[in-house]
Amino acid sequence: MLGIAIEKTGIWNKSYKRLKTILKNKNLICCNGHEPSIYINFSDDFHDNNTNTLVLNRNVTNARDKVKMNKLLDELNILHPKTYYYPFLDLPKDKEECIIKPQFRGGMGRNIILTTFNKIKYPEEYDSCFIQQLIPFDREFRVIVFNGESIAAREKISDEVIKNRESSEIVLTAIKSLEDFAVEVAKRMKIDFCGADIGMYDGHYFVIELNSAPGISWDLARIIADKLQLLEMAWRLKKCVF
Repeated sequence: MLGIAIEKTGIWNKSYKRLKTILKNKNLICCNGHEPSIYINFSDDFHDNNTNTLVLNRNVTNARDKVKMNKLLDELNILHPKTYYYPFLDLPKDKEECIIKPQFRGGMGRNIILTTFNKIKYPEEYDSCFIQQLIPFDREFRVIVFNGESIAAREKISDEVIKNRESSEIVLTAIKSLEDFAVEVAKRMKIDFCGADIGMYDGHYFVIELNSAPGISWDLARIIADKLQLLEMAWRLKKCVF
């Protein structure tokens, strides 16, 4: 039982290559035919009963499917923008601003519509979407949570409503309350690795969304690789496998 295995996925291709390259340079990638000590899972239906392998579950059903994600946030009473689901029977009719978002593949601001509730004349046209109130956040952040720990955070500084461009972000010094909130949300959502998009409004943190495939830079890939190296060593010692 040696090294780390990462399930490949097209939606995380560049970040996957960066992380795998650094793990390979550290001689931490599990060779084909060998049982890994750590497996980073991407599949919706993955179940592992092998107690010799530590599975870091990305739980992509709860993060990739934005409708399921928001419904779970509702169930757990985690603060997030008021969300309406198809067939939108309770959709308001006022002039409050809102955002129409796709259930899948809405990253980088793609396929997102900014409008007001009263302008949505035929909500049945959005059967593969959900609709959220638009909260005028004072600040917005992206926190990378890995294995129950905040390992990086950035503040988004763009003035646009859709603020997901890499160039619009600056690295933050630690804000403990923000990082604690992100870690607690990921824990309650049962996600080991994600990018938590968080907004601050009126002194409160709100979950905007959890990204199961957050883009990672080379620097962030090195941080993750270092964490994985320590985790892999601790796991092997725990299992007494040398």
